[in-house]
Amino acid sequence: MAKKTIFQDIDITVAEGLGVEDGVYYGVYSTSGPSADISTILGTENYTVFSAINDLLITETTKDLSKLKKAFILPGSSVSADRIKEACKEHSISITNDYETADFIINDGNSAISELGTHSKFSVKSLLHHFNNGYVLDFVPLNIQALGTKFEEYQNLNSDKVNSVIYDKRTAEYHSLHSLDYSSAPYDNYLITGLALNLANLIHKKELDVVEVDTILGASNNVQVLTKDLLDTMDNMWKSGSDDKEMLGSLLCTIDYNKTPALMWKLSQIVGNKEYYWSRNKDVKYWYNVSGINELAYFNAEEALKFFISKDVMDKDNFKILEPICRSEIYISNRELYSFTVQVKPEYRKYLKKQKI
Repeated sequence: MAKKTIFQDIDITVAEGLGVEDGVYYGVYSTSGPSADISTILGTENYTVFSAINDLLITETTKDLSKLKKAFILPGSSVSADRIKEACKEHSISITNDYETADFIINDGNSAISELGTHSKFSVKSLLHHFNNGYVLDFVPLNIQALGTKFEEYQNLNSDKVNSVIYDKRTAEYHSLHSLDYSSAPYDNYLITGLALNLANLIHKKELDVVEVDTILGASNNVQVLTKDLLDTMDNMWKSGSDDKEMLGSLLCTIDYNKTPALMWKLSQIVGNKEYYWSRNKDVKYWYNVSGINELAYFNAEEALKFFISKDVMDKDNFKILEPICRSEIYISNRELYSFTVQVKPEYRKYLKKQKI
C-alpha cells in the first residue's frame, strides 16, 4: 500500500521511460528542525522532459465520471478534501490515499511545479520543483547538532546514488553556508519527486485517468445558476452581519460562474475583491480564482458587455440586462439647447431583435 507522500521510492527505469536520461539523485530536508528528515528526489536539467511530466499530471484525460470509481487527490489541492469528497459521493466515487488503487487522480488544473530557491522552503505538497540558482550540501560536520549526524546517516545509506542535499530556507533557519561544505547546483535544476514519476508513468501507460476538480464540482447537484432573486439575496447577505457573510461564502461556492455573465458582473460589483473576508476558506478562495470575479469587478457595464462579446458568451437576455445600465451611464453636456436620440450601434442590434415565434 502506497502512502500519500510525495517522497516515494524512485525507480530509475520509470524515470528513463519518461525521458529522464540525465537524472541525478538529491536529498532534501523534508521536515524542519535541527534533526530534520532527509528524503530523496531526482534532478534533471532537461526542461522539455520536466514540462512533459507536468503536462501528464495536469492535462485532463476524461470528463466522463460514470466509469470512475476511486480517486486520488493530488497533494496541495486548492479545494478542500471535504468538498471534493462530497461532490464525488454524488457519483459513487470514493477517495483513497493509496494512488496504486485509484483509477484516476484529481488535480485543480494548475501547474504541479513549485518555484524553489535558496531563500524558499522545499514544498512537501508540490510534486515538481524548479530549483533556480541554488546550492547543494556536499558535507555537514558531525558537530553541527543532529543535522550533521542525519546527513552522514543519509549519505551512508544512499552512498551508491545520492550526490548532494538541496540547501533551502528550511536548512538555512538553523545553519549558515559558511559552516557547511557546499557547491553550486545547476542554474536551472528541475526536481522530480517519486510520486510525480509514478503517477506520470501510470498516466503515460493509460492506466490512470486525470480529472480536473472543476469537472467534479461542476457535475455536482449543489451547483446552481445565478438568478436575479438569488443575486438580491446575496446582496442582502453581504450587507448583513458576519453570520450571513459566512453563509454567503458557502453560497458563492455553489454558483455556476460559466452561466448568466451579466448577473455575474452584477455580483462582482457586490463581492469583487472581497475574498479577504473568507481568507481561511480554501473553497471560497478557489471559487474566486476560477470564476474571474475580481477581473469583472474592475469593468463598468459597457466594458463588461464588450468583454463578454469578445469571449463569445453574450446573448440577447444578458445584453438586455447590461444595455440599460450602459444607457444610464451616458453623460451629455449642453443639453439646454439640444435634444438627442440614443441608439444602439448597428453591430449590436442583433441582440435586441425579437425571436420569431
